[in-house]
Amino acid sequence: HYIKQQMKSGGARKHIPVVSGAPGIGKTTQAATVAAEHDLRLIDIDLGEIYADDAIGLPIPGARKDDNITVKFSMPKLYHQIMNKIKAADAAYIAELKKEDPATADRKIKEYEGRRWKYLIFFDELNRVDEKTFNALRRVVLEKNFGAAGDDDTSLALPKESIVVAAINPEGGGTTELTDHFRDVIDVIPAAGNWPNTRKWLMNKNITGVHKAIPPFAMAVIDEFIKKFKS
Repeated sequence: HYIKQQMKSGGARKHIPVVSGAPGIGKTTQAATVAAEHDLRLIDIDLGEIYADDAIGLPIPGARKDDNITVKFSMPKLYHQIMNKIKAADAAYIAELKKEDPATADRKIKEYEGRRWKYLIFFDELNRVDEKTFNALRRVVLEKNFGAAGDDDTSLALPKESIVVAAINPEGGGTTELTDHFRDVIDVIPAAGNWPNTRKWLMNKNITGVHKAIPPFAMAVIDEFIKKFKS
């Protein structure tokens, strides 16, 4: 719903949707599904091993005036990572268009290049970083901007064709507490597992190529596993 509203409003709505759920609940899978539904390239970024310097760049000496030396920042590693993934995703999508129908590929590629929305940038494990890194990431997530960096102090912004979403783990157990300032500009969407719904989905799967007795037997084994380890 958020992505639909973002695409309709042209980016006027600034709140960022943040899915909150335990590891393995399917947050990344859901992001991939939604991206596919809207024909967006998914740019999946795991922040679990990102540090503050990766988000703002390393401090480097700048110009000297009298006894004072200005400080600049190198190109952030995270910016490189995102832009490289975008470049690879674009190349893969264009190659797919050429393979599907060479006769219409040029037209479709031109249409793609002119699209208002092209990327869904998914920041995973947002609250698994330390407080310093979290503060550095806040501007990137909320403003799609890394600030000035490089020798010419170029402002490094994510593509305007991108929509940003994020995921966090439930608070506690090594997570960073979200600040009030950050909470004011995000919409937290709680996600939880539901075994009855999952079981129903499994039972309705049409599995071909196996004997009809195998799926019920497999389900019985899974049920026993759930009973034993449900805690």
